Amino acid sequence: MTVSYGTQPASNREVSEARVDWSIALQDWRKFVTDQREREIFSALDNPEWDFRTTEGLERDTGFDADEVRKVLGKHAALIRAVPSSKYGTVYQLKNRTVQTNEPLIDRALDFISLGKRRKIA
Repeated sequence: MTVSYGTQPASNREVSEARVDWSIALQDWRKFVTDQREREIFSALDNPEWDFRTTEGLERDTGFDADEVRKVLGKHAALIRAVPSSKYGTVYQLKNRTVQTNEPLIDRALDFISLGKRRKIA
């Protein structure tokens, strides 16, 4: 995959290749996340026993420290849904999962309208 980061736009071929890889990555993170340590964090995030995961839960399941978990989540933020929760702080879910939070609809609507700035994100 070739992506242009300069001031000149990428060619049509480069953009279409990026779209193909992007759609594959959203369908199955295993084809996109290749580093073994990152895969451990994603495996814990993909655990079917949990709808959403906290950084503390990911730390506990992987044995990695909080900084490393946050670094991996930030690096692959396009594959992850981050949702502010009044009870747990920020919780994470893979974008290809469809389970939604149990928070009241009004809280979710106000968070959406305020772009997550209504509550302090842990």
